[in-house]
Amino acid sequence: MRYERVAPLLETLRIAHGDGSYHKRLAALAKIDLLILDDFGLKPLTQAERLDLLELIDDRHGQRSTLIIGN
Repeated sequence: MRYERVAPLLETLRIAHGDGSYHKRLAALAKIDLLILDDFGLKPLTQAERLDLLELIDDRHGQRSTLIIGN
């Protein structure tokens, strides 16, 4: 199980695009049995953030559990 707040996670993925670790980070997140994403929807997402979130959810779909929590 892993708990992540959405904004910091998306910031980490943005940085990962720049340093070349993006696919490695996504692969690591895809292996977690339960990923809890908290504080979803607190701020509007940019197009790049939406694509990163879609990629993350798509990698996990049908394989592992993902819990998304919004206020």
